[in-house]
Amino acid sequence: MTSNDRPDMNGFARPPYHFVNGDVNLLMITEAAGLVTDPYGTTNYIVERGFGALMEIFSEGELRVLVGDDVDNIDAAQSQKGDDRYGEFYTKITKAREEALAEGGPLADEFNKLARMCGTILAGRLATGNVVLPSNNIAKPYFSPVTGHVNVTFDEYNWVSPSDTAVILDQGPGLGGTRFLDVLVNAIRYGFRPFQYIGFSNGPFVNEFLLDYWGNEMERHFGSDGRRFANSGELFMGREDGMQQATRTLLATPQPGGTSEVCDLMLMTGVHRANPIELEDTIRMSPQLLHETGKLMLSAPLVEVAPDVTTFDSQLAWAEDSGLYIEWAKIVSTGDSRMGTATHSGLAVLRK
Repeated sequence: MTSNDRPDMNGFARPPYHFVNGDVNLLMITEAAGLVTDPYGTTNYIVERGFGALMEIFSEGELRVLVGDDVDNIDAAQSQKGDDRYGEFYTKITKAREEALAEGGPLADEFNKLARMCGTILAGRLATGNVVLPSNNIAKPYFSPVTGHVNVTFDEYNWVSPSDTAVILDQGPGLGGTRFLDVLVNAIRYGFRPFQYIGFSNGPFVNEFLLDYWGNEMERHFGSDGRRFANSGELFMGREDGMQQATRTLLATPQPGGTSEVCDLMLMTGVHRANPIELEDTIRMSPQLLHETGKLMLSAPLVEVAPDVTTFDSQLAWAEDSGLYIEWAKIVSTGDSRMGTATHSGLAVLRK
């Protein structure tokens, strides 16, 4: 298969691409968390405590929502943890969600539906200019209307797409996946479709947010036809069943060229909080998805920034054990001191 052939995603971006749809049983969630049990007051209770708290919980630390006085005291507000600002609502909802997702079942379904709803709300607020997303993304895409190609800077490293039909796979895109969607929209305005962007998220919040953001932006620039094109999955395709399962599914999907080597660039930046077993398995599978000229961009903190998270050294070792070779590497300062996330991280670009 050549880099001029985009992978066949027919049947790939279908269920379990969306796990659960329908109205959210908020009462079940608040009862499980040991909070309000009044069926008539549950919705107001959630709204009063703020969807901001829920968005922070579902983003797993990526998003910090600042409103009211917090905006005027941004440094103090950002340094506070969620339970300091939202009290028992944040603490109990977080605990109930973790337990529900670990056990599965009806309560987990309700949390997933609530996460999906919050993703939609966040995308809508972003469209109205009421939300500003974090901007500390290490991998930054750019489009050249002169060449019709996309390139991605990774600190000092510059990756240039080998074709005008590149495939970029983002393992754990996070909310910052919007930067690739913005580049796609800009390229379409110039009459190009320079790459296909694939995002493998762990759960529905980020995936739903990116899908809704993509649809909103396409409709804003190109009307209803843009929305329909966005929904086709031709240029952006997202899954929410986690990087390990989604990678296995992609490997098992027959491709026109008879090979699973469909990716020109794979991103694994800031996925150190993922389940270590799933992360290791995903990294070890990565060579099977890369073209012969494909690259893997890897970044992670040098030290364990929280319990049960991985470091740059361990991720790099898994990548090298899988048969990849280091082409470029560097240590940089990352994170945000105001949010208590400032640290040093390792960056590496690997090839076959």
